[in-house]
Amino acid sequence: MNISAAINYAILMVNDQENKDYYDNFVPMIAECIRRSSSQYISVNQVQNDLHIQFGIKIPINVIDTILRRRLTSKRYIKYTERKFIPNREVLESLNFVSKQEAILEQHEKLIKQLVEFSQKYPNIAWTKDDAENAFEQYLKRNNLLLLNIEKPKTSEIDFKDTKGNPAYIIGQYIKSLDTESIEYRYFESIVKGDMLANAIYYTDPGHTGMKFQNNTQIYFDTTFLIYALGYAGEARQAPCLELITLLKDSNAVLRCFKHTINEIIGVLEGCQYRLRTGNLVDNHGTMEYFLANKYTATDIDRLIYGVENEIEQKLKIRVFEKPSYIDEFNIDERGLSETLRESIRYTKEQALERDVTSISAIMRLRKTRSSIYIENCQALFITTNHSLAEVTKRYFFRESDNNRIIPPVLPAYILTNLLWLKNPTASPTLTRKRIIADCVASTATPDYLWKRYFEKIEEIKNKGAITSDDYYILRFSQEARSLMMEITSGDENAITIGTIEEILAASKAELIKDQQNITEETQREKDEIQAQYESYIKEVASASEIRNDRINNVSSMWGRRIVMTIKSLIVLTLLVGQTFAYYMLNFTIPIWIHIPVVILFISFFPVAGYMGLSLLQPFKKLESLIVNIIKNKLSSLVDLQ
Repeated sequence: MNISAAINYAILMVNDQENKDYYDNFVPMIAECIRRSSSQYISVNQVQNDLHIQFGIKIPINVIDTILRRRLTSKRYIKYTERKFIPNREVLESLNFVSKQEAILEQHEKLIKQLVEFSQKYPNIAWTKDDAENAFEQYLKRNNLLLLNIEKPKTSEIDFKDTKGNPAYIIGQYIKSLDTESIEYRYFESIVKGDMLANAIYYTDPGHTGMKFQNNTQIYFDTTFLIYALGYAGEARQAPCLELITLLKDSNAVLRCFKHTINEIIGVLEGCQYRLRTGNLVDNHGTMEYFLANKYTATDIDRLIYGVENEIEQKLKIRVFEKPSYIDEFNIDERGLSETLRESIRYTKEQALERDVTSISAIMRLRKTRSSIYIENCQALFITTNHSLAEVTKRYFFRESDNNRIIPPVLPAYILTNLLWLKNPTASPTLTRKRIIADCVASTATPDYLWKRYFEKIEEIKNKGAITSDDYYILRFSQEARSLMMEITSGDENAITIGTIEEILAASKAELIKDQQNITEETQREKDEIQAQYESYIKEVASASEIRNDRINNVSSMWGRRIVMTIKSLIVLTLLVGQTFAYYMLNFTIPIWIHIPVVILFISFFPVAGYMGLSLLQPFKKLESLIVNIIKNKLSSLVDLQ
């Protein structure tokens, strides 16, 4: 196979933009196969073979037959006479398939050219055009694209040894660098969408895309999927999982999780705790990278372990159940399945194999003897992130079956997402971008074998006494060293040498110094901001206090004046009344002890006081000041209480 399969997946998406019917996506390719054929009559088997050879896509015979009968005949590309399909050469020659193919090819060439230029950033890579195309194809295979016409891998990884560097890492970084509105990114996105369309053919009848899940159809999830969905490996890996869960809920699916899967998740988290304590930071699910980047401690992971089941039920709305009881008539050969899986998949732990077998066996017991060609009524389904597990399981149960469309007990998460997306693409418009981001994160993450090689080389240097204990700690535990290791080696284990370790150490120290300087500068900025905020606060308080005092002084002065004025008025009134009474007493006989004080006070006092220059203004000023101070103190006390 060559890279043309990617181009034709992109063409599928171009057709999707121009047509509304699902079958119409495949019409141009089938019509082109017929146009190129010199046969007088059309054979369904021959069309299937031509599609495989010319476009790298293998479509089920029943789908091709449906497209020929329903679409090509209605478009007059072919005629159906006497149970034979006859090409309409005049109409077929008028199609513009080649121009579409050339336009997509131009986009592909531009992407490959940019990829060659991007590879120059990495030492000792310098891809040629052939290198870039080979690397791009391998990247697509690794991320479960272009799987319709390649041999399924016997291990969980694709072998990249024939390509310079680590193509998964370099292409992942390249895609990350693209503007999402660029032609190159949109071209890559169209490949992903085309892959989703093409893969969906194998698992559903396009005529039943509106079908809802039956109430008794239970969807179970594997360990890695749930770890991703919970966010324990970062947001990029979490997003597509949450999208699938939402799509399933919208389709009325019943979401479940086996109790033994919960135990396996707890085991993974306990393994992360152990690695944090021992410094063995090899990452199996992307969890260690996430925990280290977010500065998780063993205690933090303890809290996750304690609440994991509740998180799954409350946050994800997935209920936890024990596996169903064994029933003789519905049991499977677990030993045979176990041997088949062990031969085909590289398991690092025997427990992981046992739990996969337990889950698959439980799904088959839930199904009993029922089988279905529709996911919506298949009774039970186990969703996994391990494509190899799904493929091997399918071959194990249906190797003697001629019906490849029976829904297997295990299905890859991305396939189920494809099918649900096909039901309503507008419901998840960002799904393909989330998948691209997740693939990039997975591709640029550090693989286990690279960590092992890195740690072995560090231990070797340490044992030779070439580095200090502080250097050893930086290389093994610092986030800077972990990030630089991938950047400097480009994900190539052969690039991990003593010289590389020294380069990583020097760069890590420089980063740490830079980080410390940034922290110091940030701390000083924070101190300056706090000081500025404090000074501003003091000014605001002082200003508020000044305003408050001014208002209290004004109010006190106003009331002091009013009270003194009132007292003055009362005194004047009293004097006027008394003076009138004094003159009145002169004409009457009044006891002497009354007469003398009244005359002195009300008749003699004012002339004598005026002659001597005496005034009552000063006492009144003192009285007013006294009253103002009393009111001011009272008002200040009331304000302080508030």
